[in-house]
Amino acid sequence: MEIIYSADGYPTRHVSTRIPYEDELLEAVVRNMSPILYWEELKRNIIPPSDGYSGEIKAADEAVALAAAQVEQERLAAAQNQPISEGAQVL
Repeated sequence: MEIIYSADGYPTRHVSTRIPYEDELLEAVVRNMSPILYWEELKRNIIPPSDGYSGEIKAADEAVALAAAQVEQERLAAAQNQPISEGAQVL
């Protein structure tokens, strides 16, 4: 199934996704794939690293991993609460 998201001032997004399960609403799938958070990120300023920067990634300890999981859970909850505007649905 393809969902086409559009909003004034943002690039149109075509998202391929699965068809809802028997006990799942189409609206839930549409909301879950919503590009609202992506569109919000497009508005943010970025600071690219300078040439010559380097670093390393270390394994996170359990507390950091739990905190990251909590942040991700909150991000997903915020996305779930975004309104879905009426519009055309392509199935």
